[in-house]
Amino acid sequence: MKMKKEKKKKCQRTGEDGTYKYLLDQINLKPTKCKQYKHTAFGSSASTGLGQNGFEVSLNYFTGIPDPNILTCSPELKLIVKSLLKRDISTREKGMQEFLTYLKEHTDELNDDLLIITWCQLYAKLSIDISKNVRSIAHQVQSLFVTTLGKHYAKYLKDTIGSWLSGTFDSDRTVSKTCISSLDSAFNSKAKLAALWKIFNTQILNYAYQVFAFETKDTLSDERFTGKDESNAKYNMVILSSIQLFSQVLLEADQQKIELNDTSRDIVTKILDNENFQSLFTTKELSLKRTMYQNFKIVCSLDARFQFLSPKIYKRLTKSSISGLKIPKNVNTILYSSVIIPIFDCLVTITKYDGSFWTTNGKALDRLFEILKIGSVSSNPVYYDVVFALILSLPDDLSVFANKDRLTKFTSIIRKSVSSEKLPQFVASGWKCYFGIVLKGFEKLSENDTQYLKLYRGFTNLLTQV
Repeated sequence: MKMKKEKKKKCQRTGEDGTYKYLLDQINLKPTKCKQYKHTAFGSSASTGLGQNGFEVSLNYFTGIPDPNILTCSPELKLIVKSLLKRDISTREKGMQEFLTYLKEHTDELNDDLLIITWCQLYAKLSIDISKNVRSIAHQVQSLFVTTLGKHYAKYLKDTIGSWLSGTFDSDRTVSKTCISSLDSAFNSKAKLAALWKIFNTQILNYAYQVFAFETKDTLSDERFTGKDESNAKYNMVILSSIQLFSQVLLEADQQKIELNDTSRDIVTKILDNENFQSLFTTKELSLKRTMYQNFKIVCSLDARFQFLSPKIYKRLTKSSISGLKIPKNVNTILYSSVIIPIFDCLVTITKYDGSFWTTNGKALDRLFEILKIGSVSSNPVYYDVVFALILSLPDDLSVFANKDRLTKFTSIIRKSVSSEKLPQFVASGWKCYFGIVLKGFEKLSENDTQYLKLYRGFTNLLTQV
């Protein structure tokens, strides 16, 4: 009995290297910064993980799983922790609510490093649970650990900050609001919240990289117990928030709110050069597609201080972004209403950055014509302004106005698109775009050119109809 008390007391002490090593020994891990594991079920191996304190933290379902049996807390709390590892969603939801309630009533039990380590491992998985209730409560529990333990929890933020900030971009608004509130409650200051991005940008970027480089729908969900639709939905949710998390770090750096050290810069480059990341341009999930084009625009808009795009990486990204313009067969194009403007907006930016891909990629112009044909899809009248900006920004070799057939094709597509509009704002913006292209064409063509006369007659006929 005396030995058990001594053991518990030892587990709760902090600040001594020997004690910390003892804790790691308790969970059968050695104090290393990065742990190797094999995806034996998927035929690959990699150095992965979110853990920064010697124990493994991962998003997948088969590594970094805590063992509740090593906990020295009360039997009631240990039982609750076990319920959080159950496969049944309703059991996890109930367990999370009981976990939060218990910890609020017994805050003294939070000051236990074995419990904290267990929570860090659990939080990575619970924060991306298919259940929005589980995710919401998980962020509240994380906040409770921080507010209760203060500086004692500081080092564990390295293991959990990626999951926490990623939650602010959760696709479910109630979850994202809860997560934002949990951060506000824990830090209670805009300055402290801003400091998170500054202090932990390496860990935040690593979180995003782990998702892009190593996670799939098969690593995040066990196909034996999860339906195909659920596993796809979970994967898309995690990918979407990770792209947005990555974009936010870049924006923070560009606005000089944070500094990226060499490690962080290397991770950014690795993300941009990652094939899995690049392939997201062609996803059928339109929310992901939209976010990818928005991210690429941000990357190409960064201050000259950030040279992440080598010619090789830029070529691969532009190739993927052009591939993403292809419209799948039998798709309802109205679904593109939330995607079409970000796509063209991105194309304008990357063309101004370096438009050579329009001539080196043989499919680029055909893909552009293909997506132009779906029109504005009732998105926003500004669609036509963005299209006009893109046409003006095309390289000289591919200029709409340097080729008669190309000019005819563009004006024909725009005219057809405008003619199908029903709302006056779209009609006005559309004709402005069309006439702008036509007038530019007049500047380039000779008055004696048959193409000029054809364009002129079409132009004057339209004026009588408007």
